[in-house]
Amino acid sequence: NGEIKNFTGVDSPYEAPENPEIHLKTLGKSAEEMVEALELWLNERDIAENQYDSGGGI
Repeated sequence: NGEIKNFTGVDSPYEAPENPEIHLKTLGKSAEEMVEALELWLNERDIAENQYDSGGGI
């Protein structure tokens, strides 16, 4: 019937990662600030190039 079994948050509990690679503290921050923080984190680790500067998205 098209339902996904063991879907996190629906019929399977959310389990927070024990050691996340990144934790964005969003309290009091705008979406734009969070995007900038994530882009900086990715660039510092050479995970993503500056594709977003040209409007290409990550």
